[in-house]
Amino acid sequence: MAEFVGAAFLSAALQVMFDRLASREFVNVFRGRKDGSKLLKKLRLKLLELNAVLNDAEGKQITNPAVKDWLDELKDVVYYADDLVDEIATEALRCQSGQDQVRPSTPTSTNLFNAHIESKIKEIMDMLEDFTKGIDVLGLREGIAQNLSHRLPTTSLVDESSVYGRDNDKEDIIKMLLSEEATGNEIDVIPIVGMGGVGKTTLAQLLYNDDRVHEHFEMKAWVCVSEEFDVLRVTRTVLEAVTGQTSDAKDLNLLQVKLKESLSGKKFLIILDDVWNENYDQWDVLRNPFRHGGHGSWIIVTTRIESVASTMQTVPIHRLQELGFEDCWNLFSNHAFGKGDHDVHPNLEKIDYEFHMEELVLIWIAEGFVEQPKGNRTIEEEGYEHFQELLSRLDDDKPLSICEKVRHFSYVRGKFDGFEKLKVINEAKSLRTFLPLSPQRFLIKYLSKKVLDEILPRLTRLRVLSLSYYEIMELPCSIGNLIHLRYLDLSYTPIKQLPASVCALYNLETLLLCHCLHLTTLPVGIRKLVCLRHLDITGTKLEEMPMQMSQLKGLQHLTAFVVGKCKGLGIEELKEYSNLRGTLSISSLQNVVGGMDAVAAKLREKMYLEELVLEWGSTTDDSQNERDVLGKLQPHTNLNRLGIKNYGGTRFPDWLGDQSFCNMVSLHFENCKYCSSLPPLGQLPYLKRLTIKKMQGITKVGSEFFGDGFLSKPFQSLESLRFEEMFEWAEWCILEASEFSRLQKLEVIECPKLIGDLPKHIPSLVRLEISECPELVVSLSRTSFMHELVLNKCQGIEFGWQDVPSVEKLVISGTASLKDLTSELCTLKNLKELRLENCPSLLSFPDSRLPPMLTTLKIGDCEAIQCFPEGMMHLNNLKELSVERCPKLVLPLSEEMRNCYTYLQSLSLYQCDSLKSLPLGFFPKLRSLSIDYCINLETLSISDGLGLQNLTSLESVWINYCSNFVSFPRGGLPAPNLTTLWVFRCQKLKALPDQMHTLLPSLQSSWISSCPEIESFPEGGLPPKLRSLHIQDCDKLVTRRREWGLQRLLSLTHFTISGKRKEDVEYFPEEGLLPSTLMSLRIEHLPKLTSLNSRGLQLLGSLKYMMISNCPQLRSLPEEGLPTSLRLLEIMYCPLLKPRCHKEKGDEWHKIAGIPFIHLDNEMIFEQVTLGQIQSSDFYKLYR
Repeated sequence: MAEFVGAAFLSAALQVMFDRLASREFVNVFRGRKDGSKLLKKLRLKLLELNAVLNDAEGKQITNPAVKDWLDELKDVVYYADDLVDEIATEALRCQSGQDQVRPSTPTSTNLFNAHIESKIKEIMDMLEDFTKGIDVLGLREGIAQNLSHRLPTTSLVDESSVYGRDNDKEDIIKMLLSEEATGNEIDVIPIVGMGGVGKTTLAQLLYNDDRVHEHFEMKAWVCVSEEFDVLRVTRTVLEAVTGQTSDAKDLNLLQVKLKESLSGKKFLIILDDVWNENYDQWDVLRNPFRHGGHGSWIIVTTRIESVASTMQTVPIHRLQELGFEDCWNLFSNHAFGKGDHDVHPNLEKIDYEFHMEELVLIWIAEGFVEQPKGNRTIEEEGYEHFQELLSRLDDDKPLSICEKVRHFSYVRGKFDGFEKLKVINEAKSLRTFLPLSPQRFLIKYLSKKVLDEILPRLTRLRVLSLSYYEIMELPCSIGNLIHLRYLDLSYTPIKQLPASVCALYNLETLLLCHCLHLTTLPVGIRKLVCLRHLDITGTKLEEMPMQMSQLKGLQHLTAFVVGKCKGLGIEELKEYSNLRGTLSISSLQNVVGGMDAVAAKLREKMYLEELVLEWGSTTDDSQNERDVLGKLQPHTNLNRLGIKNYGGTRFPDWLGDQSFCNMVSLHFENCKYCSSLPPLGQLPYLKRLTIKKMQGITKVGSEFFGDGFLSKPFQSLESLRFEEMFEWAEWCILEASEFSRLQKLEVIECPKLIGDLPKHIPSLVRLEISECPELVVSLSRTSFMHELVLNKCQGIEFGWQDVPSVEKLVISGTASLKDLTSELCTLKNLKELRLENCPSLLSFPDSRLPPMLTTLKIGDCEAIQCFPEGMMHLNNLKELSVERCPKLVLPLSEEMRNCYTYLQSLSLYQCDSLKSLPLGFFPKLRSLSIDYCINLETLSISDGLGLQNLTSLESVWINYCSNFVSFPRGGLPAPNLTTLWVFRCQKLKALPDQMHTLLPSLQSSWISSCPEIESFPEGGLPPKLRSLHIQDCDKLVTRRREWGLQRLLSLTHFTISGKRKEDVEYFPEEGLLPSTLMSLRIEHLPKLTSLNSRGLQLLGSLKYMMISNCPQLRSLPEEGLPTSLRLLEIMYCPLLKPRCHKEKGDEWHKIAGIPFIHLDNEMIFEQVTLGQIQSSDFYKLYR
């Protein structure tokens, strides 16, 4: 049904068009030309006439094919008209900019332009006339369809069994609701903010119906407010809820007086659901009676709009995020299949690409699908609401055929997207969207230069263009001809600069340059892009901003600003960006001359900013100036997150730590090395996360850190505190009143001079990490919430394991003096993961049992330890065991230890010299086996009578550098689900497992390397499902390659043969040696190879990639050439062959010229265009 939403988009496009037709700039284009103005008026009236029946047409198209055809054809004409309107508007913008020269190949005569436009308008009018005649024929009427977005009023009832993923949100808010700590407000308001449909109302319902909430509050009321903020209705609803009596009163004063009397002195909870009002005066009137409630009363507001929340809030906004994948799936599964098992629907499969809502909405805005909202709402917020409505109206997509009318084109990026693959879009004359998708975003992708030079310039109607993740060094200047372009994404490309013609894209709204690591400048004329709203330059190497950036007054998102030294490049250019949102990082602040320039940036007026990062590029000697600058860069108190880096002042300004920053939840200080004290951060009432790093001037943290303001308990909301690389910090003075009541995570890392104790009372602590603090005494009061404890290079530990009874993960490392573990360790009943690393003096475990719930045990670099505890046999839950570089430790493999390994899923052994044989029968549930550098290991064994079912879980086996390993189990390895078998550098191994073709039916990947004694594959050959086979440095095996039988493996797609100077291979591959299904062939390190077998290669009709590497005697390719299916050829370190393959001048060039991508050592040639240098290691990534 995806095509049936066409009328909705058509109506949205028309609304945008009407607004533009009526704009002053648009009318000015035709000033003085009566004919043109009349035609525009007629066009608008004709479009209004058609728009009036679209709602009716949308409903009727489902049952009347003629109406659907009428709508489809009308859509084509409306898009054509929209492009014309856009062309006129672009001309208006061009004239307004006063800089014609940046726009390539445009008509210079205004009269010629007007005549051209008038001709097109007449053409469109003729087309539309035919559609108006069809209105009566099809029986279409005005305004029939109802408003599909009408929302029913909400209630407080909820089915909790159908709610997923909101437990943490619920508990966070309930902690605030039940807290008895004073906030200093007459009435506290928690806004819950999130996009439509994300679950704000559901969360409020969960809170309203919670038993703890019910017992805590004396009165409760639920009001669905919706779009109309009627103070009288809301007041009456609350009064009726708290009194239990209905009221017909229409006098607001009478109602508010009664409500005040009912609430006076009572602790209440009121929920105002779905609020849209931004008028502070109305809210001020409504809340008057609420001021008289008892201490601890709360109001919860749910809203989609940030500014609504800002109007009403007294505590930080709770931003409700989207559900995670598992919760989304459970929710969907519950509604789609009920409470049953969704696995009974085998046709369900995961879609490859996930769109982010924000990304999609920006594309819609670029396409003109979102009309300009009325009032203070932004066009982005309007788009988010449309997104939710669309979700309920989409149906199955159908395959697209590329034809002239196709407007939106998406495809999954390949490793190499060439001209032949994409030339089909030349037929799409009306294309508006070019949007490649990348399920695996960070793999290297290449786009043919011919696509950019020959296809892109023809797509003159494009509004959305994404070239992200392609290895594009430059854009063609013809990009400036795409005058309709709204959205341009070049993120994650190695582009070095944008062409000046980009500045002719006057309609551009979104320019994404995220992580363009080689981009150092932006075009000077970018200031002319007055429609630009979103500019993402995160992760670029910009050295300064272009001149006069302040002309881009409509910017909503500017992720970074680099302060320059000259006029027009300074920080004052930020002054016009009053509507900036999201994150802003300001760097090179050393270039700010003084405090007056800093004030000019008007950061204090940017009320919508959520995160601000202030960074100095280098430390100067003028610390007073930097102190003055930071003092004047005070942001708006709505700010949530703040970072300060490389600040050179000697102290922080007074505004840091001021309690007026009631929305501040995260602070990060780094490398402010001249500051000798910290600001009073303890006075920030809702600060949750604090990181202090590389503050070399700090020697003492004391009372100034906690502050002496209105908060009797500093850091009352702090959840995470991290000190890192504080090399001079020696003393932490803990105040008696400085209880970190909500601190959940404390990390103190690389503070070598810190002495004394940690804070004594941290009742909510969940994670503690102390690393490389040799002088610090780690002492704790008993805590019931500690789940993770990491101690690295800590010498002073003064607490017992009984003080942390709930710990689930324990890591002890770098403790040279630790000789044994106390028997108290077994009292940790909840311990699931124990890691002991780099404890060279550790001799033994406690004599008693290890904790019974242990699932993961990792021991590394403990040279002295010799044995596991006798009580290990009682570990019935152990799933992962790793032993690394413990040469004396003996793995217990006696019969009484079998139960210990019953549920073991992963076993990793590295440099365990005591291991000689490993009985696989001990590990019936094992999935992964990894054995490295166990020089005394001789065999893997299975006791007689072990059935196939005993190793059904085993999926991967890795054996590496086991120089005495001789054999796999006699009779074979009974692992029916094994998919990976890799064996490296086992010099004495003479054979692979027996009966591989029957006992290993699921094997897909096998790598056999440096096993010189293996002469052949087992009898019966290799398993039929094998997809990837690598044979390296196995000269006896390669000598008998005619016996391999690989031609029977019709699943084999990847094959590598590699030698190490010994293989006597002169001729490869022999005819019939390899299967026709092969897609990738790598021939490496064959020193005697002189020729490639033409017959053997020509049979490989599916071959896509071929690599020839380190074959010094090979000088030519087969006369018949290589397989025509070949798309990628790599020739590396073949000194005789490479010069003969040089483009156009080499003797072998004609044999490979038709291959789209060729790599000769470090030179890349894509569709006969040399791209430049590439590192071989980068090239290999393309084929993983």
